[in-house]
Amino acid sequence: MDRTAWGFMNPRVGLNATFAACLANPGSVAFVSHREACVRPFWTGHEEKVGFSAFVSLGSMIDIGWGDIIDYLVKTRIPRRF
Repeated sequence: MDRTAWGFMNPRVGLNATFAACLANPGSVAFVSHREACVRPFWTGHEEKVGFSAFVSLGSMIDIGWGDIIDYLVKTRIPRRF
């Protein structure tokens, strides 16, 4: 991850590879962002009890891109439907 990435979170399995001290509430919506813009929706969702299946912030996408994330989400069925 670079300095513009926030990381990856999968609340269903307890995976938190972000800078957040807590997990998002589990849900069925995946949130994917290019930069750390996902921080605000994460905290708002946490406060309002909105659930997410994944939170991803890619940063400058040096090693991983949109296609990689979408493939992962589809293969692992993190959001229930695509």
